[in-house]
Amino acid sequence: MIFDEAQTIENVATENIIPAVSREMIKYNLLRLYNDKKKKGLLLKYPALHVLPIVQNLIDLNSHFFGNLKKMFFDIPSDKTPKLTVRVYEKNLFKNLLKDEISNLINSLRALKQYSKDDLEENQLQDFILRFSEINNLIDNFIIQKNNDDNNKFVYWVEMSSLKPSSNISLCVSPVDLSEYFREYIFKHENTCILTSATLTLNNNFDYYKTRLGAEGSSDLQLSSPFDFYRQVKVYAVKDIPDPKSEQSINYVDKLKFWLLHFIDLTGGKALVLFTNSVLMKKIADELKDDLMRKNINLFVQGDGNSRKNLLKKFKKDINSVLFGLDSFWLGVDVPGESLSNLIITKLPFQVPDHPVIQARLEFIEERGGNSFMDYSLPEAVLKFRQGFGRLIRNKSDEGIIVVLDSRIITKSYGRYFISSLEECKIEIY
Repeated sequence: MIFDEAQTIENVATENIIPAVSREMIKYNLLRLYNDKKKKGLLLKYPALHVLPIVQNLIDLNSHFFGNLKKMFFDIPSDKTPKLTVRVYEKNLFKNLLKDEISNLINSLRALKQYSKDDLEENQLQDFILRFSEINNLIDNFIIQKNNDDNNKFVYWVEMSSLKPSSNISLCVSPVDLSEYFREYIFKHENTCILTSATLTLNNNFDYYKTRLGAEGSSDLQLSSPFDFYRQVKVYAVKDIPDPKSEQSINYVDKLKFWLLHFIDLTGGKALVLFTNSVLMKKIADELKDDLMRKNINLFVQGDGNSRKNLLKKFKKDINSVLFGLDSFWLGVDVPGESLSNLIITKLPFQVPDHPVIQARLEFIEERGGNSFMDYSLPEAVLKFRQGFGRLIRNKSDEGIIVVLDSRIITKSYGRYFISSLEECKIEIY
């Protein structure tokens, strides 16, 4: 196996080792069996009139079940900040309202297999039997937290896709420590795989990455960059800005706007500005838009209705424009040439420990006598910082500046880890 962009593999595995169960996923599969509004579905091929009401009942039960979960976990007082994720610690907090009717559906589908015209039709029915069996098992296992024992620690949480009233709701589970999984299934004896990425090293070695993935026994190879960063890049680190912990303060916002305009003027636009806070990003965008327009600089902002793909297309085409982006723009952005000559990082990308998986990982490290900041939070932030850094230089002719508007890179002792992670280039402190 070959894993490209391998720096993402732990997060991808977290989302997929145990599949999430969501309202919309269950509804989608039920409508594939029978959609009453469109009069379509696999069951119309069979003498299945007695099964159609089961499907309709499950659609209603599915809506009711996840509606109850939303009330239980997400109906909070208006004076509290709404959340998209809620960690579940206790077993048996609710019942699987779908269980009996799903079992009824599975038995009915099995009885229909005798009417299949060929192997293809029979296999289609069998796929649905397996799928709904898995749905039942996943919900039951979530409720009783089956996977947790003395040797394995799992984190359970309920998640909403957005704050909209109609948003999808999911039941999610993940191992807290994935290293054992990778040792058993990926880095096992006589199995061969290649993991490749530009950002797998810390302090010029792979130790952190290998430990996270249980790949301690694997060989590694670090290749030098084809780019001349000392010639192609200059880094500006700004000390004259408050600590981002005060990002709600007027002083912080004013300083951030001042330095953003200063460095955007320096390159006449051509800037990708990376944020970690969507509320702050939109506030800054609203307050700078008119200033930039007076300079004939268009501002594109993630979340304004344009897809990520369209935003990048517009940014590439409009050479003097500025693009404000969040998490997804820290990696996978490829804008070679003049359009991206200025990369501005507004804040060192530490993960906010409000997601259940991050909380559980930090707890896991502390419980085993480690230091969660030094052993996880800092290395993860440095790796993401390097990902952001990599957006600027995409070929040998690219040149530009990188601006860090987070004074902690200078004032905090851990700032040196971020600076030492960069390729050799000119650095100026403001």
